[in-house]
Amino acid sequence: MCANAPIGMLCVRGTPAGENERIAVGDSLRIDARPGGCYSSSCTDVVVEACSIARVGPNFMASAEFRLASPVDPNVGCTAD
Repeated sequence: MCANAPIGMLCVRGTPAGENERIAVGDSLRIDARPGGCYSSSCTDVVVEACSIARVGPNFMASAEFRLASPVDPNVGCTAD
């Protein structure tokens, strides 16, 4: 069964500059996104993971999507990662 996962974190990232990051006019933007919740890698398949940045007038809109699937067999043991 597939289900959309809520976005737990979405950050627009800049260029590493020591311990910080900088974003200047003309720089490329990078998105770092993670689904909200707790998932086991042995019991969760990532079906869709997508991020995008679109220009909307003078602004930018960042978005992300995660669709996760779990095994149907309830007798499968999951790792605690």
